[in-house]
Amino acid sequence: MPDGELKMRHTHDCTVCVPMGQYREFDLYFCNSHGTPTVVARYGSDGPQYLSGIPLARYGSDGPQYLSGGIPLAGMSPELGIAKAMAEGLKLLEHKK
Repeated sequence: MPDGELKMRHTHDCTVCVPMGQYREFDLYFCNSHGTPTVVARYGSDGPQYLSGIPLARYGSDGPQYLSGGIPLAGMSPELGIAKAMAEGLKLLEHKK
């Protein structure tokens, strides 16, 4: 493996995805394969063992997202939030407030 290449835990079959690193048991990727950027958090090597979607990212570089009254948004993924923040930090994804 060349120096600097990330070693991911799980098999991922999209050759367009950019590996960004790991968070807990998740491999994190940025993908723009269909012209719509997204983030992926893969937790296993089986095809459907992943989460994806910027709208589901609970955290971005602008911090946690909550409903009024401090209630966290339901169904959101902190793993995708970490992936979103990483993609923004790597300038793969434009930060939008």
